Amino acid sequence: GGSARMHGTGSSSSGKKSHHSGGAAVRR
Repeated sequence: GGSARMHGTGSSSSGKKSHHSGGAAVRR
């Protein structure tokens, strides 16, 4: 969630993947 988002700024590739997965789970 929040943590992944912050990390995403540094790692676009890794962050994006995590963000998408986490976002979907939270949304559902």
